[in-house]
Amino acid sequence: MHRIVPTLPLRHLAVALCVLLPGLSLTSCGSTPKSSFYVLTPTENPASGEPSMRVALELVTVLPSVDRPQMLLTVGANQRSLREFDRWASPLPENMTRVLEMNLESQLGLTSVYVLPSRYVPPVDAIVTVEILQLDAFPNGTCAMIAQFDVADGKGNWITSGQLTVNPSDATSTAQGPSAVAQNISSSLGRLSKLIAQTLQDNVKVKSKPPAGN
Repeated sequence: MHRIVPTLPLRHLAVALCVLLPGLSLTSCGSTPKSSFYVLTPTENPASGEPSMRVALELVTVLPSVDRPQMLLTVGANQRSLREFDRWASPLPENMTRVLEMNLESQLGLTSVYVLPSRYVPPVDAIVTVEILQLDAFPNGTCAMIAQFDVADGKGNWITSGQLTVNPSDATSTAQGPSAVAQNISSSLGRLSKLIAQTLQDNVKVKSKPPAGN
């Protein structure tokens, strides 16, 4: 009497081999690709010198659709593509805020910007809030951005507002893909920082500095 041995479908056999033979390469067993991580970077030189004013910068507000770990690319007027394996190394609002902080300090002087919320913030001359109203990143690496910012005095009384519009034709990077997206968004934040710094210098009355040692 012959004994019938059940056979496994090929896909089940492949899974079994991956479990039983750990020496096999993960690629041959159909593992997922590795993720790439991207960061935004300041465009200005490191800050130096005495601060010309002291500014509190609130956490940047970003659209919920792009406030996610994965990079979101615009592939059509009504279509977006989520790049599962192209990810931001840190949450986008925090990364944008940190870049604006470093850029503004380069414009206004060392230790001139304090990010809110913070355990300690000295008396400030102005409070700045930034909202990203539009952020489209395209597969070719260019981006479009509309950023709105408001400036208030140290007590929260509104002083003025401003807006920056960045078009894909303004791209500074000639690279392609996700890396260029990070570079061009960084460049857009650099332009925004310069506009905010100029607006502060033109509209904010700086308080008299206390005597040395006080």
